[in-house]
Amino acid sequence: MATLDKGTKVPYHRDNFYTIKFRPRQTRRCYYDLPQKGKGRVPYQVYDLPQKGKGRVPYQVNAELDGFRKGDVVRVKGKWIKQINSIYSNGRLAFARIKGEPNSAKPLDCQLLRRGLTIIWTHS
Repeated sequence: MATLDKGTKVPYHRDNFYTIKFRPRQTRRCYYDLPQKGKGRVPYQVYDLPQKGKGRVPYQVNAELDGFRKGDVVRVKGKWIKQINSIYSNGRLAFARIKGEPNSAKPLDCQLLRRGLTIIWTHS
């Protein structure tokens, strides 16, 4: 492993050595129109290719709810500390399912502790 500036070799075992992970953002492909149902040999086929030059675009539905975003760490009802997994269309925040703890909650019952990070640094 070498540094970017000078290209000098860096020993692997050091105190300030970190592993970097990125939190992926959910995306969708762009299509010209809806899939054709009941056409061809298979009952449900997609004949269209994704739009040219568009690539993938982020989901725009439920990106944020009352200031909460996916990945944020919140305190639920003053008792449980949970990370937001998803935002439901009915206006609730979804968490990992653990027995005895709430699976979802309204934003009024949640208190933001830490914003979800795009880059996750771990000491290794």
